[in-house]
Amino acid sequence: MKIGCIIQGDIRENFDFVCQEIMKHFDVTIVSTWTSEFDKVKKIDKIHYIFNELPEEYGYSNRNLQRLSTSNGINLARKLNCDYVLKWRTDMLPLKLDVNKLLTMSNFNLSNQVKSRIVTCAFRNLTVTPDWFSSIPDLFSFGHIDMMELLWSDYNIDYSKKFNFPNLMQVEVGKDWLIDKNIIGNYCAETELYSVFKGRIIDKFNIKLTHEDIVKEFFYLFNHDDLKIVWFGKNQSFRPILALYYPWWTAKTWMGKKNVEVISYGYPASFYSRILMKIIVPILTYTSNIKQKYQLIRYLNNNIHNG
Repeated sequence: MKIGCIIQGDIRENFDFVCQEIMKHFDVTIVSTWTSEFDKVKKIDKIHYIFNELPEEYGYSNRNLQRLSTSNGINLARKLNCDYVLKWRTDMLPLKLDVNKLLTMSNFNLSNQVKSRIVTCAFRNLTVTPDWFSSIPDLFSFGHIDMMELLWSDYNIDYSKKFNFPNLMQVEVGKDWLIDKNIIGNYCAETELYSVFKGRIIDKFNIKLTHEDIVKEFFYLFNHDDLKIVWFGKNQSFRPILALYYPWWTAKTWMGKKNVEVISYGYPASFYSRILMKIIVPILTYTSNIKQKYQLIRYLNNNIHNG
């Protein structure tokens, strides 16, 4: 069995640390980035590089960039005979990555029609009505390459469009949402990832499932803190993994220990919650930055000490 990792995105500060850490854990490491990033890459012999041409349309929140670089990375991983792959970002350093645990989670209580679960974090997993507007996380994902293709391939993706959605979605929910003034927020990258995946499940397995059914049957959700992720920002800063407005799923929700909360499309945060967020978010951001800085210092010290 061969396991690979696709590190996708543009080349940012501390990218070398990400590569050095990922290489410790995988048989194959692939960096899928852009032709514009060629001069920024310090090439390592054991890493396979893809320098993609930019798509015609980047898509809202760069969703087309993420799809194209991930899909091409998976294509190369298949050519290199990888059985399982992790989709990762160029700006995230995992300090506690255990591939054996990922494999165990991916093979947890499988149904007959899938080769693995898709292992990802609970963060950004959201149940919405109408169901097509629900979301699944796009930060990272791990699974059998067949399942990862089902999730991330660019089959039937139109890179000339700002966003893509399945034909069945248009039939079931109409087109009114296309003129929504907050369309970017309501049909985000995570929602597009979910709706496309849902459409593919319907086509492949000829079954219609709700967001809750899909997540509980095809995914394994866990707390991203288990990986001790250092998420790099610009100018030696860090990015907090925060989004407090919605009732996101948690690992307890996925395990059935907590009820699934359902919100409606266009769910508005109340005036009081927005005021509260303005107070809480800066505090949590500051705390997250201190924590990540300390984790990075420890990581660097340990690597220097160990040679």
